[in-house]
Amino acid sequence: MTVVSDRRAYVLVACVSAASIGLELLQTRLLSFLYFNHVVYLTVTVALLGFGISGVLVSLWGHRQRQPDETISWLTAFFVASIPLCLGTISRLPAMVPGRGATVKLLFSYVGLTIPFLCSGAVLGWLFMSRASRINRLYAVDLIFSSIAVVAFLVLLRPLGANAIAWACSGIGLAGFAVYSRDLIDRTSRLVLIGGWIVMAMVLRDGLLGNQPESYKTLGRAYASGMETATLEATHWTPTTRIDVLSDTARDVISRAPTPRAAETKLITQDADAFTIMLSQKRVAEMFETVKRGEILGALSLTYRLNPEPANSLVIGVGGGIDIVTARVHGARQITAVEINPATVALDTGPYRDFLQWPSWSGVRLVRGEGRNYVRGKQNAYDTIVMSAVDTFAALNSGAYVLSENYLYTVEAFEDYFRALKSDGTMAIYRWFFLKPRESLRLAGLYQAAAEKAGLNRPGQSIMVVAEDVGWSYRWAVTLIKKRPFTAAEVRNVLAAISKRPEMTAIYVPDVLPPDELRALETTSALKDPASTFSREKFRQLLSTPAGAARSAFFRDYPYRIDPVHDDRPFFFEYFKPGQNTGDSQTVLGGLASIHGPIGYYILYALLGICSIVCLVCILLPLWIFQRQGLATPGAIPLVLYFACLGAGFMLFEVGAMQVVTVYIGDPAISLAAVLAGLLLATGIGAFLVSRYPPARAVSVITAGGLIIAAAICAWLGFAHIVQPRTMHYGLPTRISMVLLGLLPIGALLGLPFPTAIRAIEQQYPRFIAWAWGVNGVTSVLASIISILIAMRFGFSVVVLLAAAVYLLAMVSFRMFDSRRRKTSAPASQ
Repeated sequence: MTVVSDRRAYVLVACVSAASIGLELLQTRLLSFLYFNHVVYLTVTVALLGFGISGVLVSLWGHRQRQPDETISWLTAFFVASIPLCLGTISRLPAMVPGRGATVKLLFSYVGLTIPFLCSGAVLGWLFMSRASRINRLYAVDLIFSSIAVVAFLVLLRPLGANAIAWACSGIGLAGFAVYSRDLIDRTSRLVLIGGWIVMAMVLRDGLLGNQPESYKTLGRAYASGMETATLEATHWTPTTRIDVLSDTARDVISRAPTPRAAETKLITQDADAFTIMLSQKRVAEMFETVKRGEILGALSLTYRLNPEPANSLVIGVGGGIDIVTARVHGARQITAVEINPATVALDTGPYRDFLQWPSWSGVRLVRGEGRNYVRGKQNAYDTIVMSAVDTFAALNSGAYVLSENYLYTVEAFEDYFRALKSDGTMAIYRWFFLKPRESLRLAGLYQAAAEKAGLNRPGQSIMVVAEDVGWSYRWAVTLIKKRPFTAAEVRNVLAAISKRPEMTAIYVPDVLPPDELRALETTSALKDPASTFSREKFRQLLSTPAGAARSAFFRDYPYRIDPVHDDRPFFFEYFKPGQNTGDSQTVLGGLASIHGPIGYYILYALLGICSIVCLVCILLPLWIFQRQGLATPGAIPLVLYFACLGAGFMLFEVGAMQVVTVYIGDPAISLAAVLAGLLLATGIGAFLVSRYPPARAVSVITAGGLIIAAAICAWLGFAHIVQPRTMHYGLPTRISMVLLGLLPIGALLGLPFPTAIRAIEQQYPRFIAWAWGVNGVTSVLASIISILIAMRFGFSVVVLLAAAVYLLAMVSFRMFDSRRRKTSAPASQ
């Protein structure tokens, strides 16, 4: 039997680890484009379960293989081939089966995406089991190259595109196969496999992945029958979303109705939805003429009725720039526009600069950054701040979230906006409006809580809400807020403007008008829009209810969750109460084809149940089989609990730390790199360094490590909550350095427990090593779900503290295992 050198094993671990995490990140981005975010979470999690399950399978049947290294080589080959085959097939499902069979397509995706991870997980688990004495180095290589792959993905996705990244993941795996399989697989077979991959890559190259999303997404409708005149002009992949530019020569890009003016508008979509529009120079000129006639362009234009011709305006979320145009046609002189997506900025200022015109206007400054982070350091800087329909309905790279969290809509965010707004300035937030309001009503509650913290005596006098029926979707509403009470003249100014627009309705106005005038307004609004009566009543009730028990009772009794959210629990879009019938005909219960409705909860709970069952099977089935084979292990339950705690603890800390850091860093891609890549790198270094301790000292190392890890996690959380708010104004490189300074020592400590325990059990229980790897994997997936359930109720700080508690439990579990092992072995040695 050919003996494979350790160097070749290290190369294979490095390649398979890097390719696996690259595939995980890529499929998250790809599936975010094809489906909605709650679906992506389920797909990614089920696929990653395969990574953990494979370790358990290897522990059960791997010992039967007489040539394990040859089997590992073939598993690597299957992994290499499965990446393009599975991604290519699954990405084309919406095109192959358009408009129907959503559930079947998703089930097929789950099965298909599990295959590569089953193969790569088996390769790693088998290598760890067969070379347990070198587990420190193998584990270190696994983590370090995973870290490198995270950074490479974030840096290379945009310039290379998703197709190239898919081939890169497969190619990296192929390189590992070529190195490891030498002398294990005959030369002809190896040449056929490598040559076949090269031919396939050359033929498919840029055509591996499908470009058609599901038909319920905005971009998906462009592929429907009769839309042959639609053209996909540009596509850019970024770590946060895929950006597409759509045009049509015959139909309106939004309504899809035939129009001779179709070419004057282009559509930008983010992950095939969350669209914004680009307007031609002719359309912009018409907007200038409309405003010159004294008319308003829409509800958002009311901002400039309150602050005409503002000297300094801020637009958060640029998209195609329509809010910049709106500000300029109303006389804004200096306009700062902040856009988080670099691809959008590149499109606006590059190939579409001449079409848009506004990027060349004097006084317009386009900033690439996150709006909340940008505005935080400003003091009394802007006359107007506009934030129109800024969403986060794209799944994050980590695949770790099912409900979109957003730091633009928290109490702390409103405090930042207050500081940036001039004393007489106006902020406008444009969001969806429902006849039983949720988003707009929660916005009012956020403003109310922030205003009370800022010391405003009567917050209800500094806010107005106006709803608008735009004709193509749910109603929308603009929430207008000031740092001081609105005057009667300002309220009358707004009411006069909307009285001429039948599609607009005053939902809430402050009680600065005489009582008889307010009663007349209520009567007029009820006649004009009787369906909004419920909304008007609830806004007035909320904004007139004092803080305390009465307001808490209002939040409790309202059919949706509208209580204020904070940075530690930033789930602004989590407004459905599980199991509660709202009685709202506007609530969409369409499930997988809807971004509204409680389907996200159902998927989350279903996933929790599935993962719990998988974890139990992965734990109990091997124990039962081992016992039948005469491999009973003293203290097996504490041992498996130990490895389960390691997987769960790492994931809980990773998820919690990533959220705590995101609001500080601002850019989600950089936050992912700092936390995920930084932790993986540091953990790998820690795993390598702990090899200096002999296995006999495992209990001491794990005991000390568990105590120090728990203390370090708690200290880091305190450091983050104390230091981060006081250093928000520092430059981005400094903030990143401070994040890494806090996380890297913890990461190094997290590298101690797993390899130390593996080395301690390798002599007596070698088959348990792959099983431990599998249990570690499946429990990490389970912990990612539990972390969100906890964060939704208690916040991410509690998730981080729970991680510390789990590491303490791991330490106790290993000591229990060692105690039982010693008691069992003592009589045998006497």
